[in-house]
Parts: sequence; structure tokens; C-alpha cells
Amino acid sequence: MSSAYGFTEDSARRIARVVKSVEGDTTEPTRIGPMLGGSTMSVVKVTALGSPLNTGQRVDYHASANTMNDINEVKIKEVSGAALTVGQRYMGQFSGYTSAGLPVFVVKAGAASGGSATIEVVTDVICTPTGIEVSTVTLSGADYDNAVIRQFLALSDVIPSSYAGQQHRFVKVNAAATGLEFALNASTLESDLATIKNNIISLQYAVTNLQTAVTSLQGSLIATNNSISTIQGNITTLQTGYTDLLARVVALEGA
Repeated sequence: MSSAYGFTEDSARRIARVVKSVEGDTTEPTRIGPMLGGSTMSVVKVTALGSPLNTGQRVDYHASANTMNDINEVKIKEVSGAALTVGQRYMGQFSGYTSAGLPVFVVKAGAASGGSATIEVVTDVICTPTGIEVSTVTLSGADYDNAVIRQFLALSDVIPSSYAGQQHRFVKVNAAATGLEFALNASTLESDLATIKNNIISLQYAVTNLQTAVTSLQGSLIATNNSISTIQGNITTLQTGYTDLLARVVALEGA
């Protein structure tokens, strides 16, 4: 004997809600997976490279808190088999679980810049009676790399354009509000001053040693001058004796 059951529309909706909530919370992997973010899309961060799948962490974005939170370990698979970069974040599509119960996200690695990559840039938008006309220009990856400033010191309003001697300093807007400059770091100023004082003390010590050496040299020069004077006196005495002796020889020869 067969039986038939009938439900009102409200009853059917209540049953559907209950079944859905139970299905979404039956196992631990389900809670690790899409239930956490409420979506099958997540940002995944590669923390290590493995085989056949890369490993990493899932990062869920919560709009209510406007934060991103690292949640649990996941497996990451690139859709076309391209290499992924450790430390890089990718947008992933939840695709199931491994045999160990870890969620798997399929990601698409971004196209590399430079080389043969091309970028189409909109240069003008014109409204006409027949519609909207858009003007574009195609740039190569090399054009993009040359046009984009990738280093802070390459900015034209950063003075000085060198990191030399700027260790532990902050970047601040200059007094004229026309650019950026390096400023002293209050948290390291005391340490910097102590280093400068030690350098001054070392310099003073070196100057004292030099003065002592100069004094010693002056004493040596005075002693040398005295010796020279003595030698000169001896030479004068010898010359006098030689003159006297020569006169006697001449006198003897005349006799």
C-alpha cells in the first residue's frame, strides 16, 4: 500500500532550510572549506612548493570586519600547470578535498610582465550621436615596465636620491610641501647621538696621541740641532788649527 504526503509551501521552505543547514555542517572538512567564507572563492597564499599540489594557507575576506584572516592549511593547484610563487596570494576556486581532508583551491597565475605580454590602454572616450567611441593603444610589457616606477628613489621628488647615510631614518614631507626627504628617527636618535659622542671621544684620543708624537719629534729636532752645533764648532776648531799649521809650514819653508 503506497502512501502520499503533502506539504504546504511554508512547510516545504522550513524543511529546505533545515536540510541545507545540516548538509553544510555535517563534517569537519565542510567547515574548513567554503563554509568559513560563505563562498567557494577565496584568496590563497602559497607558503611552500610541493608535489603534486602546492601547499599554503587560505585567506578569507570578511566584508563586515574589512579584514583578511589566514585560516588553516590548504592545497593549491594552478589551472594550467604554471609555476606559483612562494609568498604570493592568488584568487582560488574551491574544487574539493584531498584524501587527507584538506580543501583544494584551483588558481590562475597572473601573466608575467615584460617580454611579449601586451596591455591595451584606453586613451580617449568620445560620446557621439551614434554611441560611445573608445580610443585605445596597445603597449608591450616592456613599455609598461619602462613606464612604471618600481623603486622609491626613482621618484623625481625624493631628495636625496640615495640611501647612503640614511640608515634608520623616516621619510617625511619637506617643509615646502613639494617632495619627500629623509628625517631623523626619534626612536633611534639617542643611539645615533651616543655613537657620535663615542666617535668624538675616539677622535680626541687620536689628536692627543698626535700631539704627543709631535712634541717628541720636536724634542728630537732640538737634540739634533744641538748635535749639529757641536759638530760645526769642532769643524771651526779644526779649520783654525789647520790654518795655524799651514802658516808654520810656510814659515819653516822660508827659513
